[in-house]
This record gives sequence, structure tokens and C-alpha cells, in this order.
Amino acid sequence: KTHRYSIMERYVFGGFFSPVDNPPVVNKTKAGLVVPVKWSLAGGDGRYVSSLTSFTTLTSRPVTCDSSLPSDPIEQTLTSGGSRLRYDQSANQFVYNWKTAASWRGTCRVMELALKDGQKQQAVFRFQ
Repeated sequence: KTHRYSIMERYVFGGFFSPVDNPPVVNKTKAGLVVPVKWSLAGGDGRYVSSLTSFTTLTSRPVTCDSSLPSDPIEQTLTSGGSRLRYDQSANQFVYNWKTAASWRGTCRVMELALKDGQKQQAVFRFQ
């Protein structure tokens, strides 16, 4: 008998980096701006993963705002530009410029980063 196996590498998520805070902190920003979402991944061997194919999607959905959670303003935004993904070799980080909608003003959303290995990482935002 012949058996075929497929081994999928599991990534080690390094967390979100400034300007985005990791849960349970709620990120506060103005609706309609572009937020640079940064993260790092490592492989099983401990080396940084730089392949853009490790990223599947970045989506968001509305959630109820929880005022009991700590919050922190986003320190860096862009006023224009669209969503795009790049790898910053000098910082060993992925950077995704996330274009938010002006219509999200006064709401909260969970942003979800989906990786090729099936992981989903989240951050919460309150839009002003």
C-alpha cells in the first residue's frame, strides 16, 4: 500500500505590533482611515516566515462595544491608500494597510486575520 501524507506547517504568531494593541485592549481610531496592521510569524524551526502566501484574509465584523475593556488610541494611521500586504524585511513583520470605512463611525468591530494554517487572530476596534 502507498499512503500520501501532507504536512502543513503551523505558524507561531508573534502578536500584533504597534500601532495595534492585542486583546483585551480595544483600539480606538477615527473611522475612514487606513490602519497599518503589523504581525510576525515564525515556523517550527524558529525562523521568521516571510511568504505572503502565509496570509489568507483580513476581515472585520461589527460587535457590541464593551466599555469595561481597557482602550488605547491608535498612534499611527494613514489618511489615504488602499488595503495591501507587504513584508518588511528589516523588521521581520508583515504589514497590511487596512482601509476602514467612514460609515463605521460610532461602532466597534473585531478585525480577524486568517492564516494559511487555519489560525485566526483578532483585535478589537472602536471607531470615532
